[in-house]
Amino acid sequence: MSSNLFIPKTCKHCGNAFTARTTVTKYCGDTCAKRAYKARKRQEKIQATLTKDMQQQKQVVE
Repeated sequence: MSSNLFIPKTCKHCGNAFTARTTVTKYCGDTCAKRAYKARKRQEKIQATLTKDMQQQKQVVE
């Protein structure tokens, strides 16, 4: 069942304009969705490492 909707949107990753077929579409295509996912996971990993380092420094100070 295809949608009759054509919603003009902007890709949350690359910023390009595109026409979405559903209201929940965030990215212009599969490539941008995958790149955004990888970037999000990379940031989560960095944040986890920083949190771990801060906790270790706190223990050393105490």
